[in-house]
Amino acid sequence: MYTCNECLETFSNQVFLTVHQRRHTGHHHLILCPCCNRSFAWVSDFVRQHWAHMDVRPHQCGICQKTFKRFSHLKAHQRIHRRQQQPFACANPAPVAAPPVAGNGVGSQNGTPQGWGTAVGP
Repeated sequence: MYTCNECLETFSNQVFLTVHQRRHTGHHHLILCPCCNRSFAWVSDFVRQHWAHMDVRPHQCGICQKTFKRFSHLKAHQRIHRRQQQPFACANPAPVAAPPVAGNGVGSQNGTPQGWGTAVGP
């Protein structure tokens, strides 16, 4: 566990503690977005926010040409194409009869209790 010396709050790892400590030092509002006046401690957070204001979509699907602002959204979209290309586990499942709801099996002719079918296929 990592403990903040200022407020004694504990964190599971050093990175979380470092981010938290910026609140005490006043270094958590370093970058100001000119579009919405939000402030960011990390450049990556500012860049993601700034891209949200712009109509730029730099990530393009190679299959359908759809574009995305975030790479993670492109990856999620590409999973749709992969699912469409994969065949089903069983294209033609063999029908299997359901067990009877009631009955004592009387009337069986081939050794199978009445109402029970035999599975067709593998």
